[in-house]
Amino acid sequence: KCPIGIESTVIELVNEPTIFRFGAVPIEEIEKAIGKVKISTLSKTPRSPGQLSSHYSPQTKLKIIKKKIESSKELKIGLLAFKKPKNNIGFEKIEVLSDEGDLIKVTSNLFSCLHKLDSANLDIIYVEPVPEIRLGRAIMDRLRKAEHKK
Repeated sequence: KCPIGIESTVIELVNEPTIFRFGAVPIEEIEKAIGKVKISTLSKTPRSPGQLSSHYSPQTKLKIIKKKIESSKELKIGLLAFKKPKNNIGFEKIEVLSDEGDLIKVTSNLFSCLHKLDSANLDIIYVEPVPEIRLGRAIMDRLRKAEHKK
């Protein structure tokens, strides 16, 4: 764990300002300082670390929860929870990013929680999405890349 927990924001300022990787400096702060920026966080020919689709991927299959979790008695299921869940029924292991949903704590805990779940010999890790504001945008960018690895 580290204070912010995610890598730096990478932005190119030549020609049109372009964000290559969402990071610790939120896009809202960047746009407040320099105006609207283009976003190019995924590339087959990356110009920055973090632009590959598989960059942030655990070995265990990861799925972002869209509506409802499909439970199974045959599968060992883990949960990466945004906030402390109301119940833990059906999960082999749960990691909570932040008891109160604080995005700074979420980013600080993200990779350590993913690592713990990935080491738990699970069949799948379900992830609760976080609000895509400020640091939440960087978190969801990494989780989407992890989800699309498989």
